[in-house]
Amino acid sequence: MKKKANDQFTLFDRRKFIKFFGLSSALLATGLDFLYSGGIKAQEWVAAMTKDLGWAPVDLPLPSLTDGLTPDEQIDFYSEYEAQDDLILPEGFTYNVIASWGDPVGDCRYGYNNDHVGFVESGENQAYLVVNHESMDYDNLPTYLETFPSVMGYALPDHALKEIKDNVILNFQKWMMRIPKKR
Repeated sequence: MKKKANDQFTLFDRRKFIKFFGLSSALLATGLDFLYSGGIKAQEWVAAMTKDLGWAPVDLPLPSLTDGLTPDEQIDFYSEYEAQDDLILPEGFTYNVIASWGDPVGDCRYGYNNDHVGFVESGENQAYLVVNHESMDYDNLPTYLETFPSVMGYALPDHALKEIKDNVILNFQKWMMRIPKKR
């Protein structure tokens, strides 16, 4: 399934990836009860449809037909789950952190708790990463205030705290970073 484009990138077969999402959509449309009513045959059918993907879907704390468990087994298996504080990717995928909260970006700093990340290809070997910070989630204000000094290296000024608490600050920022392709 893996196709080598070069030593830096691994491409995955688009058709098999689309097949996976098509299968997922079909399962949702027909209803899981229909497949569960088929018992073992339904599980065998799902296993046969997903075996050629070449990559395993990420394990989530949600029951699914691809986990190979009956509904009763799922209740026992998923009753305890330890969340991981990380980005969880399928086996064979990797990621690199390219910007963190507080990192310098021009004459500003990279923002907190972004709303959207987009990747816009602008040429054969370059693209822009667009990160949108429209609003601050005021439910997370205590966490923001607690972590600000450790990230920025100084305490948030008192007048800024008052403006945040009074909802005066409209935190609209959009960052664009040019991402060159590795050679």
